[in-house]
Amino acid sequence: MAKLKVKKADTKSVTISQALNELKLLDKKITKKVRNGNFIGVQVSGKARHNFEADSAKANLQSVNDLIERREMVRGKINASNQSTKIIVAGKKYTVASAIVTKDTMNYKASLLSQLQRDYSNAVSTVDMLNEEVQEGLEAQLKGIEDKSKIADFSKNYMSLRKPELADPNGLKDFIEALETEIDEFTNEVDYVLSTSNATTTIDI
Repeated sequence: MAKLKVKKADTKSVTISQALNELKLLDKKITKKVRNGNFIGVQVSGKARHNFEADSAKANLQSVNDLIERREMVRGKINASNQSTKIIVAGKKYTVASAIVTKDTMNYKASLLSQLQRDYSNAVSTVDMLNEEVQEGLEAQLKGIEDKSKIADFSKNYMSLRKPELADPNGLKDFIEALETEIDEFTNEVDYVLSTSNATTTIDI
């Protein structure tokens, strides 16, 4: 494949926000030019059919290539800046790049939190329901005991064998509270901090 010439343009200083906006525009331009571009035609006896113009086809391909190269350069400069620019979110230091990754991670943590909350609530409800059943069973048994002095020991033994409890090796209540705080504090700040950083950090493109 023939190597196309890459244009060299004068650089200018822009904010990351401006660079991100340019990326969106470049995406639209590239998609449109690829979809609508006329890059090759047919000729008969040296004459092009359907008003095909070789110079226009070459210019179309060069234009698309220039846009792709521009996009790669801008994206690369943004990525490099994100790797080195430091921010603080919820009292913790991040690079912009790591904060963006953590935003994705928080989606998974939020999904985990929802499931843990459901599981914990269901388990507590089940324990409460079983406790009621055990208590009812105990009361029924106590009615048949004539020697009231035996009630306390019988009740203790009865409950020790039947009383339901949470099987919670993870200490889920505390874990849920800590996870909820982590997610809330990060998500409440991250977008504002990133927007501020993008609006004030500059790169040369």
